[in-house]
Parts: sequence; C-alpha cells; structure tokens
Amino acid sequence: MYPSTKSPSYGVFVSNFSESFQDGENQIVLSSLIKGRKKGIGRILSYCWFFLDVFWKSNFMKYDLIYVHYIQHSLLPLRFWWNRANRKLVLNAHGTDIMDTGRAATLLRKLNRRLIQHANLVVVPSSFFVPKLERMGVNPCTIFVSPSGGIDPMNFYHGKGSELRLVIGYLGRLDPGKGLSTLIDSFELVSKELQLKLEIIGTGSLISALQYQVENSNPSPQISFLGVLSQQEIGERLRGWDLLIFPSELPESLGLVGLEAMACGVPVIGSEQGGILTYLENGKNGFTFEAGNTVQLADAIFDFYQLQPAKREHMSYMALQTAEKYMKQKVISRLNEQLNCLFNA
Repeated sequence: MYPSTKSPSYGVFVSNFSESFQDGENQIVLSSLIKGRKKGIGRILSYCWFFLDVFWKSNFMKYDLIYVHYIQHSLLPLRFWWNRANRKLVLNAHGTDIMDTGRAATLLRKLNRRLIQHANLVVVPSSFFVPKLERMGVNPCTIFVSPSGGIDPMNFYHGKGSELRLVIGYLGRLDPGKGLSTLIDSFELVSKELQLKLEIIGTGSLISALQYQVENSNPSPQISFLGVLSQQEIGERLRGWDLLIFPSELPESLGLVGLEAMACGVPVIGSEQGGILTYLENGKNGFTFEAGNTVQLADAIFDFYQLQPAKREHMSYMALQTAEKYMKQKVISRLNEQLNCLFNA
C-alpha cells in the first residue's frame, strides 16, 4: 500500500515512514510498492509485478535488512527468499493483516506463519496487538510497539482558539464496520438540541448509502461530505473542529487519526475497543462510548458541550500532552534504536 495521485490517503502512513528515513542514519536503498487502489485485472497485474520485484531484489540486490509493511500478501514472495545469509527481517503489522478472520486471510497467515515467527523484529502500532502475536507463536522479545510512523508536526499542530466552532468531524474510510450509521443517527439526536455541523472526510463503499441516509432525514441534518483531502487540508479542517468522532465497531490497530486530532488540540470521542484505548482516556482527553451505541455517543457529545470553558480547555491541553508522546521524530528515533540493535547483534 502506497499513496498515488488518485488515492492520496491510501497507505499514507507507509509513505510517511519512508520519508522519515530519507535523511536518517538508516537508509532505504530499495523499495517494492503497489501505488494506489487497484481493481480487477489492474490489481492482479500489480501484485504479479510486486511479487516478481520482491523476489528479484531480495535474492540478487545488496542490502542489510528487509522491512515489510502488511504481513499478508507482502510476505508471499519471501517464501522464495533463498539468499538470506545474515540479513535481517523486520515485519510491520497494521491491523487487518492480523485481525482479519476471512478464509483468505486465515490461509495467508498459515502460509506465512514460519516467516512471522522467525522474523528478527515484529512491529505493531499499539500494545493491543501484542497478545495476539504471542498467540501466533511470536517471541515476545521480538515484538516492538511503534505507532504507524507517528504524527507529522508539519500538518498536525495546535492552532485553534479556545472558542467553540460548533463543528465536529469524522476522518477515515466510509466502509462497513466504521460506525458511520451510528454517528449519523447520534448526530440527528444531538441536532434536536444543539445547532452543530458534522464534516465527514474520506470515501469508501458506503458513500452513496450514507448520502442517501442524510438526504432522506427529516429534518435534514447539517452534514457535509468533503471527500478525500490532502494531509495539509486535513490538518486545516481538524483545527476548525471541536471534536473528532471515532465510532469504529472494528478492533482498530491504533486510530492514528485520533492522535492527529489531539495534536491539533481536538479532543476525541471514541468507541471502547481496539488500539484507541491505549491513548484515549475517558473524561481526560476525550470521551469513550460503547461501540454501536447511538444514545451513548449522543450523550458523550452533549457532555462535551456542557463542560465549563475551563474544563474544555483542560481537555484540549491533555489531548496535546497525549499527542506529544507520538510525534514522528520521537517514534522514528525509537524505531531506529531498535534497528541499530539488530545490526549490532
């Protein structure tokens, strides 16, 4: 996964990771990428080329370490990696590659099990995944938590005032399991009492159904679908929000968008599951609610707007304090330390 002109948000954390190493002590000398979302024959051809490219570079080119993002399809060509010698293997899981329970995903994990178990280092975005990897037979000593490349301070920084904007937002894929119907239903409840606006950034398979749901609501709520935006544009939008809503009903790996919002001083209301609970503290830097519970989400939004100004400002401050631990420079520095340990082992 890697962004393209047509799909600028596709695998953006992989591109952020790559850019972070350009001027560092450890250099990326070769890469094999699938850029942008592909469909049909284009998807098949892109994977065929990717597999051949990985096979060729892993066996015939010069390097010290292979770093693999997404440990499903990306690992298949390394089953034919015969020229390993003293080279290191680092795997970076991102969530669905561990959590997906479908037939294909389960089969891929079985095929890749030996590579996963014998990797020199397995990187996961949050501690939520550590026990899951241990159940797959991965040595706990080889597991390292590193949050998806961290927060880019060039795009996500504090710049909002303390005044309320009466705007809340969602940022992410518009796909099943993301909790978008719950969000819209909750927003309709809240709109009966508060004059708020909801901005939705992203695209996905549910875009038409969600737009239809909004258009046929009576009265029609103030909901805007903004589509796909650049990282810079997302940062600008976040600084105009009072809250980010993270309503996912899936066990998300981390929820980096929540941390990016906090870096802009925006508290988060998130569902009580997955990696987001490793940094979202109820009543401190945001609020939590039971996944899929429309009333609880509406109540959490009400609770925020009923806070005294000083308490809202403190929640924004605590969000900033949380985000500080996940800034890109710190995240990459810690990862570099781990890689250097491998090289010196």
